Parts: sequence; structure tokens; C-alpha cells
Amino acid sequence: MIRAGLLSLLLACWAAGAQAETSAALKKYASCEGFAKGAGIKLQTPRPADEPPWRELTAKGVTRRVSVIDGIRVVYGFPDKEVFADLKAEASDPAKYAEDKRERQRLVEAVAESQGAGAYTTLKGRGYTGQEVVKPALEGSTLAITQLFFDADKVAVSISFPNFPQLPASERSFADHAQFVKLRTAFIRGYLDCIGRYLK
Repeated sequence: MIRAGLLSLLLACWAAGAQAETSAALKKYASCEGFAKGAGIKLQTPRPADEPPWRELTAKGVTRRVSVIDGIRVVYGFPDKEVFADLKAEASDPAKYAEDKRERQRLVEAVAESQGAGAYTTLKGRGYTGQEVVKPALEGSTLAITQLFFDADKVAVSISFPNFPQLPASERSFADHAQFVKLRTAFIRGYLDCIGRYLK
């Protein structure tokens, strides 16, 4: 009985230590701000420790389960404006990362299929690869999605750009699609420039 209790305690301590280590690795993906003319962190939320080590992702009626052993959500916005970007940095189970990456890629490709030519692009830089889909018009609940993979850390970063058409112009960060595209491009470039300082 005592031995079993000690074993449970050791396992709990190991799990807490592993999560703390993972959280430290994720911190660099959730700390950048001030780029794209002042995008700042409005909210930062760690993934609850009691969440299951996976989550389901759905796109175009297709649902996939991917492993998530730790994560952080960061909401970005400009001063006195609506939310501009919703970022999730998630660490995969190292043994499942390659499979998780393929599933995430397939889901973004599924989203891209309905957006027409030119909406989908791939990304590649020092320490990362990625994909993005940008809608050709200001419509729907999400205007764009950028997904980044950092293989060395087994981390996926997904960034969605929500649409709030009901808000007055004074609370929006952009007036038209061209301005949105320009601001989103500056946001992604600024984020990657910041992350690049931490990559090997």
C-alpha cells in the first residue's frame, strides 16, 4: 500500500516536472508582441493540466484527433480594437508528432479547397514549415488561417484571424480586404522574425 502510494506520488511529480519543462519550451511561441505596428497580447491562457492529452480538430465536416501534451492560447489585438489573431501553440506527443503534423496539414488543405486559386500557400524558413489560407473576401467567421510547424520542439502553432463584421469601423483594425491582407502579412512576418531569435 505504502509502496503503491509512493509510486503514485513519484509519477505525479514526474508528470508535473515534464509539464513544467514543456511549458518552458512553449513560452517562446507565446511571448512575442509589438509587431505589425503594435499588435499586443490581450489574453494568454495555458492549457488546463486536467485536459486529455489530445484534442479534436474539425474542418469541412472532417474531424481528426491529434495529440496535445501541453499548450498555450494567446489572443492578439491592437489598442482599442477587436481581437485580430487567435494563436494556439501546442506540443505533440513526440512519438505522434509526425502523424499529428500530417493530420493538421490535411485539414488546412481541406479548408483551402473551397477558397479558389491563390488562397493557399506554403511556408518554409529556418526551423519551421507551414501553410496558410487567406479568403479572397471579408466573409465568414474566419478570414485566414496560418499553421506553423517547429519540428525540433515538436510544436504546432495555429493562428486564426476572426471576422467581426457586426462591429463599427472604429473598433476594427482594417477597413477593407486589402488592408486586412497587408496587416495579416505584417503580423505573420513579425511573429516569425521574433520566433527566429529563439530557433536553433
